[in-house]
Amino acid sequence: MNASLFVFWLILHLHILQSFEERVANVGLAFDLMQDAGLPKPKARPEDIVNLDLKSTLRVLYNLFTKYKHLS
Repeated sequence: MNASLFVFWLILHLHILQSFEERVANVGLAFDLMQDAGLPKPKARPEDIVNLDLKSTLRVLYNLFTKYKHLS
């Protein structure tokens, strides 16, 4: 699975995981995969994404969009 698709899926399906710590760990993993794919380190903290902070989530999604918009 493409790293960017994995990150997108992970962010959309956070509610399936059981605990806050698991969610934070998985978002941290997603951020690491984003960096491995060549994206800059997200300004948002994993806790912000798990807490459904809109501004942080939109920043992460915008970074994904700008990196891969030419692929459509």
